[in-house]
Amino acid sequence: MVKEYIDQLQSENSKKLSELENQMKMQMDELENKRRQLEILQLEKNLDVNIFSPRSYDANAKEKISGLQNEMEQIKQEIEYTRELMETYVKKKSEYEDLLKETDIIRSEDDENIKKTDVYKVSELKQFLSDIYSKTELCLALLNSDKNKCKSELRHIKEMVKTFAGKIENTES
Repeated sequence: MVKEYIDQLQSENSKKLSELENQMKMQMDELENKRRQLEILQLEKNLDVNIFSPRSYDANAKEKISGLQNEMEQIKQEIEYTRELMETYVKKKSEYEDLLKETDIIRSEDDENIKKTDVYKVSELKQFLSDIYSKTELCLALLNSDKNKCKSELRHIKEMVKTFAGKIENTES
């Protein structure tokens, strides 16, 4: 049950991590696209030379360049934020893997304890049944000769069964 929950968390984490990787790739592509646009705009408008040429001067060129630079800075900030998110999800991934290892170790220890307990219970049950059988044989032998002794043995068997049933109830809860 715990393992399934951790697996579910790990699956959700992996999905989110792959979404962030795709987002990062798109942001990097967008940044590269803006960088190319900026280079093209700077080459076309060669502001240093064309500023003295009244025919080819574009008054908005500096604004366009400034706008592209601002967009690039914003994209860089988004990339940095995405990178930080990815780092947290990578850390979570390793935490989930560690948790899974711990649950496997705990489960194997529990399995060993259960096996030891089961072996103990089986041997205790065998001993109990053997005692009941021998007492019953004694009771059958005494039935014809000493009825009082037989009744006493039957009461003793009854108490043994009650005690054993109480032990079983205590170990189950």
